Amino acid sequence: MSVPMRILDLGGKALHVESGHTIPVQLPDDLNGQVMLITDYGSAPFGVDILPINTRHIAPVVEKRLRDQGDIDGLAQVIIHDDEHQGEMVRVFYTAIPVADFMQYRGWAERHSDHVLVFPLAEALLATAHEQALDNGVLSFVHGDTAEVLVVHERTAVASARLRLFGTGPDEYQRLAHTIAQLWQTHAGTPQGGTCIVIEDQSGAASPLAAALDTQAHHLACRSPLGAAVLFDGLKRSQADLSPTNNLLHACSLALPPVALLMTIMCLLASGLWLTWRADTQTLLDDIARASTPSQPMLRKDMTEALQNAHGLEQSQRDLADFVRLFDQVRKTPDPASLIHHLRLAAPANIAVTEAGIISDEDGILIIVAARSNTVAAPFDAERQFVNKLEGLGYQVVRREIEGGVDSSVFRLALTWSES
Repeated sequence: MSVPMRILDLGGKALHVESGHTIPVQLPDDLNGQVMLITDYGSAPFGVDILPINTRHIAPVVEKRLRDQGDIDGLAQVIIHDDEHQGEMVRVFYTAIPVADFMQYRGWAERHSDHVLVFPLAEALLATAHEQALDNGVLSFVHGDTAEVLVVHERTAVASARLRLFGTGPDEYQRLAHTIAQLWQTHAGTPQGGTCIVIEDQSGAASPLAAALDTQAHHLACRSPLGAAVLFDGLKRSQADLSPTNNLLHACSLALPPVALLMTIMCLLASGLWLTWRADTQTLLDDIARASTPSQPMLRKDMTEALQNAHGLEQSQRDLADFVRLFDQVRKTPDPASLIHHLRLAAPANIAVTEAGIISDEDGILIIVAARSNTVAAPFDAERQFVNKLEGLGYQVVRREIEGGVDSSVFRLALTWSES
């Protein structure tokens, strides 16, 4: 499998990370082949918040808080990267992406000829902290005049900040290092024994900050700055923002190499069995020829009948195996009329089903359903009622997704179904 193209999209500027250096590119025109794209969605806010543990829908609560504080305008797609329960409260690490920007990146991924895995910057920072075994400490990513800071305590994100550089003098880096040290001392359970990891988008960009941290952050052991490529090392497909259809298609593409290898092995085994069967058949025919004498007519007849029965048994076994596979496929595939009937039974009055499709191939069955509500707010209660009714009809939800639009809210479901 080819190596994916690695793209950093930060502050409206895109860089291709390759062989230890970065090259400016234009999005989406310069995307080619498979792509791993880390983006801040146009400097979308990310951070850590603490909510009551009985909050039923965390993302809408975070969105409302940010809107009340003036951090965002209009609707936003809130992605939760990490959460930690503590007594009656839950700490969440999130990114709040304006819906227009979120849909723009979704559109790029949908239109690209190959697979585009889009990762929020906050997700990449947390994955890098885990990949670098940063259990307690601070990770700082310097790009341009910005330093993205993530504070980790016991492998959990406890604080984050987006800090700006207003100059390149030593005093400015000392100020930035002092702010990072204060974040660590404020949010770390035990400020002693922490580690500081600094990442830079260009070679040497973070050296002044690393030097300042050595003098300002006395409780942090600072490592040498790392290149931006390290941000991609800890990312997995499950952390990317993918629509249900693209997620299924990408999973299938990852399965193609091992499936091809398995088919090759099966072909080799089948060839070996065919050669063995051919040798056995020739031996049997030779025995029949030797037995073709007037003194042994009955033996020749019996051996000929046994050979014919063997051929018939082989064909019947193949037919039976094909029938079993077809039966299992039919058992897991609802007919379109039944599917439409089930959707009408399950859909509440305030939800309109806009799309229904069945993806059926040798690898399995997947049912895609899209519906729309007549309100701007995401129809959580109606969507849950819809899902519960579908599960009562034999469907199983494997992925669910809710998106807010300008005049309405849309949710999509990926389902499986079994007759039994």
